[in-house]
Amino acid sequence: MRKRRRSTSEDLPGSFDPSKVPPYPVLTLTGADDPDNVSVDGEPLQGEDAFDRALALCAQRAGELGGAVRVRGIDAEGAVWPMVVTSSGELHDLSDRLEPAPTPEHSGISRRSILIGAAGLLTVGAAAVGGVVGYRIISTPEETPPPPLFPGKGANLPVVPPAGVGAVAEWAVVIDPDTQPVLLTDQRILLVTSRGDLVIIDGLTGQMQWSGNPNGSLVTVNETVIDGTPVLASYTDDAVTLWPLNDPNTPSAQTLTVKQGRAETVVTSAPAPLWVLESQTVSYLAGNELALVEVPVPAIPAGTYEGAVVAIEGGAWISISSNNSATKNPLESTPASAELLAARVLGRGHLAVMWGLPESAVMTLHQLPEGRLVEQLEDLDLPRSRSNAEPHPSPDRSTWIWQNVLIQPDHQPALTSLARMAIPDEKDEAPLAVESISDGVVWGEVERTPTRYDIATATSTTYDEDTELPLGESRDGSLVYMIASRLEQTSLYALPATPPAPSDGGTDS
Repeated sequence: MRKRRRSTSEDLPGSFDPSKVPPYPVLTLTGADDPDNVSVDGEPLQGEDAFDRALALCAQRAGELGGAVRVRGIDAEGAVWPMVVTSSGELHDLSDRLEPAPTPEHSGISRRSILIGAAGLLTVGAAAVGGVVGYRIISTPEETPPPPLFPGKGANLPVVPPAGVGAVAEWAVVIDPDTQPVLLTDQRILLVTSRGDLVIIDGLTGQMQWSGNPNGSLVTVNETVIDGTPVLASYTDDAVTLWPLNDPNTPSAQTLTVKQGRAETVVTSAPAPLWVLESQTVSYLAGNELALVEVPVPAIPAGTYEGAVVAIEGGAWISISSNNSATKNPLESTPASAELLAARVLGRGHLAVMWGLPESAVMTLHQLPEGRLVEQLEDLDLPRSRSNAEPHPSPDRSTWIWQNVLIQPDHQPALTSLARMAIPDEKDEAPLAVESISDGVVWGEVERTPTRYDIATATSTTYDEDTELPLGESRDGSLVYMIASRLEQTSLYALPATPPAPSDGGTDS
């Protein structure tokens, strides 16, 4: 596993700006002027040195997060004082409020002075006063501080991970249990925190990179570009919600609603979504608005390409613009006498088509706009119905799984069947029921046996039945992401990993 060096506050540049510390996470610190009410994120601490140990916890968390962390200091009267704490114990006041008037009970000393002064440290700008908290950590070994509510580095996974995956997290974050994190491009992860914040974090460090206001469903999420602006898009059967990704300051979402009703299918495999409505009618995201177009009979919709709807009819694909102008284009080498079952545009320039024969099915992969045949895969199992699930993309959307076929348009082979994989300890085969796909790995089950399929080597590794399946892996394979709950708290864990091998308890097939 590649080692990643974590920075400390000593690594922070001389021009360190506390206001640039990511706004997430934020620790809550109480007790500076109320020794009987000392806590960090709701965890109470007792004893004469309770506040010192509370500061030590904040400094420890700062070290885990790269050198600094935001803290909400709360005084006895409930006033909130924003600050930043570094791993060496420096406190940077972020409050822009004026010094409050002296109160009688404090004999001319403000609550703000008590809150900061009780810490024993206060730096403004880049001034450094460190060392005190570090000394107190060393001088109080008799009592182990309780962990903060935000688990962070060192959190223990409460379920069984795959063999070769550690059970102690590199980082972890408490999430909303009713939503599923999504692996995005460039090793980023979209999630909703336990407080309801929509955030994108760095998948290697757990550091926040972007935050937005949640609005609507997050069941199907994609990244796309609208009028030159990168956006995060979330789809439902009658709407799309959009967040601009070029604004890191909690942008508001825009929701566009399909006015013609709810879709039977929402096609999301192309950059622009397509809602399949009744009577050969579809709606799609054309620029920054929804357009409504008609699909000629007997063509079937497949997605969008270059600002137009794509439909398939026989050996041709049809481009339908937002004004209902249709242009027919040839598809190369389609199987003769085959029934058209389903089709999907994949990414920005490929088209996968499923064709039915009397006893089996054939998939063809084409390059748009020429319609050139990239590859054909025969002897597939017939789909159970004409209405098919959407293709499952990798985070970088270069690899897809659809109809039990692994699709890699830019590789050879471009089409690989996952429908007939060996069942462990049996002389039989079964499809890989896919749970997640990363840029280089597929996780799923073969007849209820947890299985990892390595895309590059086309080999699989199986695990004991009590093994929990992960959300996915980082691109370099150094981290495995898993979701697990402890009591009433659900967290996303980033766990160290090494490539699986038979000696790890797996079985190559």
